Amino acid sequence: MVDARGHQVDVHPISFAPNGDGVYKLGNGEDWVYPSTAFTGTGTILGRRVACLTPEVVIVAHTTGYALDKAHQRDAEALSERFGISLPAFGKADPLSGPRE
Repeated sequence: MVDARGHQVDVHPISFAPNGDGVYKLGNGEDWVYPSTAFTGTGTILGRRVACLTPEVVIVAHTTGYALDKAHQRDAEALSERFGISLPAFGKADPLSGPRE
């Protein structure tokens, strides 16, 4: 979801397993499983407290399996810096030839 000023919120519909894990269906049909502990994060949107994924899980989800464009690279780097989380190596999208792993 993106507003007129370019602020963006990622929304990923999941179904919950009996153990509390969240299962997200990827575009290729595979499941991405968020552990139940991933859902203990909190954040704020326009001053309102909201439930969200923990920063550690967001870093893993945003740096695994696909190449990041510049905006998503900045997001991952900012999250890493803000919460003191090591940033794993990740693929970077090449604006001339498209994504690469």
